[in-house]
Amino acid sequence: MSNGVAALSSNHMGSYGQSLVATPMLKDELADAGIPLNARTYPITAMLALSGFSGDQSTSNGTLPSAGPAAEYALRVGGGGGSPYIPFDARSNFSTGIGVYDWSVAGIDINHRLPGAEGPGLRNKYATELGGSLPAATPPYSLVLHDEHADPTGSAEAGIQIGNAPHAWLLTGTNLGGARQSLAIAYRSANRPLLTLSSTGIGFLGRGPIAPPKLHPAFDLSKKVDPLELAKAYNSLHDALIALGLAQ
Repeated sequence: MSNGVAALSSNHMGSYGQSLVATPMLKDELADAGIPLNARTYPITAMLALSGFSGDQSTSNGTLPSAGPAAEYALRVGGGGGSPYIPFDARSNFSTGIGVYDWSVAGIDINHRLPGAEGPGLRNKYATELGGSLPAATPPYSLVLHDEHADPTGSAEAGIQIGNAPHAWLLTGTNLGGARQSLAIAYRSANRPLLTLSSTGIGFLGRGPIAPPKLHPAFDLSKKVDPLELAKAYNSLHDALIALGLAQ
């Protein structure tokens, strides 16, 4: 009933419906248990584990044909129902649905889905908004894509699929033609990109990027041009086309 009860500061630890905390044991606790005062604690497996499946007595694994979901939602934030103290059709209200702030390996880790399942690793029915930045002294990015394999095989190293497979457009990083860290646009298969861009060249229809031909200095109009030299260059090109039967 106190305004500001959720405040977090050095003077206020906030208020919680449920709190799970793991810390080293206090000095008095160690002494009472007869444990040396220099003893330390170690990580537990999980602060909260949600697992299981449904089925009959023969069901021992969630991948079996007899297995069903353990729950419709392993973890649900908001939505109707859940308590007799609020109406079923009442919307909940949160400032932040899920907050993940301190981690060393991954903020959220989405692993392999069940065999035969088709659901996405992440579904967002709202227009996704991305924002973020890398550590200091690096440019800010909203989205960073990378393949975690130490030595990726195949042409696609990381990418985005637009549309449903197999008829989908792919925007991928690629090592096609030995040109690592190139950008490729493909339809249906990343192994044959329609367009490949690298820092030095461009490639079409599955061919690796090649450097574009250099423009003859006489045709480079970004610099001061001698009209006489330009005329000579044009005449030389025209004579070559005549010799090839491509001009008159």
